[in-house]
Amino acid sequence: MEKIKFTVSIRINKPVEDVFNAFVDNSIISKYFVTGASAPITKKGDKIQWNWGEHKTDIVITEFIKNKSVEFDWPGYKVDYDTHVKFEFTEKDGSVIVYVTEENWKKDDAGINSALANNGGWTDMLKCMKAWVVYGVDLRK
Repeated sequence: MEKIKFTVSIRINKPVEDVFNAFVDNSIISKYFVTGASAPITKKGDKIQWNWGEHKTDIVITEFIKNKSVEFDWPGYKVDYDTHVKFEFTEKDGSVIVYVTEENWKKDDAGINSALANNGGWTDMLKCMKAWVVYGVDLRK
């Protein structure tokens, strides 16, 4: 069965180290995306729990290249299988373009609806990341 894959992106006018750290540092990501993270992301094999209030989910880091990329598997939204997420941090003209790709969605009604929901979720997350890293503003408030 063919699988669904999508990519969203945003440009952030800050050094790659700042942007990458805002994603992997559990004390920073909880300021704009999750309400809590069990630990920083430091290497392949890390298992991190992200929380949004009462909702908790585990991510398992499958690839980690400092200031370049982080990949992880996690439970798909409203489906009974895992999806794979890749964050890429690409320096360009003094800023960073962050790409988020999520794949492994089944091409059925549940997979399509869940992929669309996560596409919007990652888009919002990137906007919140930019607002926090550039302006120190938490868009969740």
